Amino acid sequence: MLLVWRGRGILIFLITFCCLLAMDLITRITFHDPKYYELHGWPKLAGFWIAAALVYALRPWLATGRMHGLFDKDTERDVSVAGTLFYIPVYYWPMTLLALGLLFYFI
Repeated sequence: MLLVWRGRGILIFLITFCCLLAMDLITRITFHDPKYYELHGWPKLAGFWIAAALVYALRPWLATGRMHGLFDKDTERDVSVAGTLFYIPVYYWPMTLLALGLLFYFI
């Protein structure tokens, strides 16, 4: 099985998905057009940038995590594993989401 996240890294995906879904629903309600989100780039840009702001604010919490069963005998402590998503550390995800927002805006 291919594990693509560590720690709380999966929450980055969930935050981004929820922000993009919220922008879709907001544009449907505001503009009374179910295709508005698909035809315009700015709602995707806004969704990615809101997700980037949330991930940036939650970075200290998202980056931590404990792998149960891992124990360092030298220090006598549990091993703390930094959060990742697709092998990218949490601390780089806000910049990645900003870039993805720009990419989806222009495509």
